Amino acid sequence: MEELHDDIKMHLDLDRESQALMVVCDWELGEARKRDAVDRARVRGEEPPREVEERGLHASIEGDVKNLLEGKTSTELEEMQNQIESQMRSGTA
Repeated sequence: MEELHDDIKMHLDLDRESQALMVVCDWELGEARKRDAVDRARVRGEEPPREVEERGLHASIEGDVKNLLEGKTSTELEEMQNQIESQMRSGTA
């Protein structure tokens, strides 16, 4: 995952899809690190660090986000991003 992160970062200036990939990769990398920290704490018989537990989406929201984004093309995702950004600028988000 870290190698993928570095590869995407290297190609960020090529196009917007790479930037979207970087966002997804950053999130997945963070989740992988979180799982790793939890696993390490369990092996040692310790409680996971508090900041690790609070990271990420609530379980009920994660499924909704996956359902919303799953199967979308890059064009559809860009359109969705533009709509959200427009709503945020206008204060209707």
